[in-house]
Amino acid sequence: MYSLNLLDRNVLITSDEVIKKVNITAIDPHVFLSAIEIAEERFVRPVLGFDLYEDMIAQKNVTVDDGNKNSLQPNIQITDSAGDYTLQNGDIVNAFELMTNADYQTLWKERLWKFVAECVYFIALTENYAQFTTAGMIKNNPIGSVIGDKSSASVGIDLKDIKYLNDRQMMDRINPLQASLQEYLCRNRTKYPKYPASNCQECKTETTTRNTSWVTGIYDDKKEGGSGW
Repeated sequence: MYSLNLLDRNVLITSDEVIKKVNITAIDPHVFLSAIEIAEERFVRPVLGFDLYEDMIAQKNVTVDDGNKNSLQPNIQITDSAGDYTLQNGDIVNAFELMTNADYQTLWKERLWKFVAECVYFIALTENYAQFTTAGMIKNNPIGSVIGDKSSASVGIDLKDIKYLNDRQMMDRINPLQASLQEYLCRNRTKYPKYPASNCQECKTETTTRNTSWVTGIYDDKKEGGSGW
């Protein structure tokens, strides 16, 4: 999947790739931009190890120049106010198809893509709850504010909803995907020699994967006379 990398550094995933892998409706891909670097540094690099991560991002990104522009242009399907986007020297194109290592492509498509996308979504959840403005920090969609037209109106969510979503995202989605990814890398270390052996030792000691139980009301505010926390 060919996309423009709109960041000023090589990364594994683009906003377009996040949207393709997570369960969201139509959204401006730019909302994920600020979450990508944080998610990769917090979750992805520690799992892959420095050398494997650096090698993969080096292969998955290419800087556009006069020598490769014509070959990359047909793969970029982006439109803006001026029509079809024309690649410029200095643009960064990100695509797993650019990886020269076939095992890296397999790892990306079968294990890593989904894991990285969920990590970016996890970070973006709270980033898109509130923002700094000249008036201070405000909620993007305050409780009670109507979003959308009358036929499909919805309202903003509160902090306990965000915390519930974050906890569930981490325990039911990211943790299992990370465990599966680490086991896959350990079982296939000959294909990924840059993956640190020390990570496999840690993998062997991890015997359980935490999951949330389906319990309603656990994030409700404690009230007098109630069970609360």
